[in-house]
Amino acid sequence: MELINKLIKKLKLEKYINRETITYVIIGMLTTIVCYGSYVLLINVLENSLVSNVISQSAAIIFAFIFNKVWVFQSKSEKISDSFREFIKFTAARLIGALLIIVVTEVVKICAGLNEETHKIHFYIINAGLNVFVVIMNYFTSKFIVFKKE
Repeated sequence: MELINKLIKKLKLEKYINRETITYVIIGMLTTIVCYGSYVLLINVLENSLVSNVISQSAAIIFAFIFNKVWVFQSKSEKISDSFREFIKFTAARLIGALLIIVVTEVVKICAGLNEETHKIHFYIINAGLNVFVVIMNYFTSKFIVFKKE
């Protein structure tokens, strides 16, 4: 750990690599596992990419809200109404990312003539790549819109 701290200081990354960004990356990875894992399970059971995406994105949003609020951004909402507002903003921001994943997956499926039965590996790759982009986008919306410090 000391070596990592020295490297961060030497490269002058203290502003970017801190407790918040490190925990966000960890929670982001776990959220991706929840989302991607549930997607893989669901597409194999339901054999429908749209329904699998909707359910897996919903599970990921709920998981991410709880852990981002408590661990990453350490929101200290005193009123239930404040937490509810955070949840609505968080969900709205996440829905944009989820819709992006769903729409792009469906557009690729249609344009490339793919189907769930014979091209599951393509859906896995598309879904994983889109999730990486969405995790980065979600950090900025959470930090500057949802859990911004007054």
